[in-house]
Amino acid sequence: MATITLEWDPPTTGGPVNTYKVYRRIGTSLTSADVKATPDSGFPIDVAPDPNSAKQTYADTPLASTAGAHCWVVTAWNAGGESDPSNVTEENV
Repeated sequence: MATITLEWDPPTTGGPVNTYKVYRRIGTSLTSADVKATPDSGFPIDVAPDPNSAKQTYADTPLASTAGAHCWVVTAWNAGGESDPSNVTEENV
């Protein structure tokens, strides 16, 4: 099964990020709201921010039994709460 690496820039407003949340859902042509509202079992995943990197990353290897299209979105959490979800990343795995 292929590993998908998501990469994003940290937010420029809202203060320091406490954690990122990565949401994944099986399906095609989903909106960020769809993915966030009903993520796959085990999601969202908390990802600690890397203060030493300009880009933040998360690598995901979906199970072979879930082959097909998958969609991901990322949110950032800080003192102000949760950000809006990112644009959807869709990959066929």
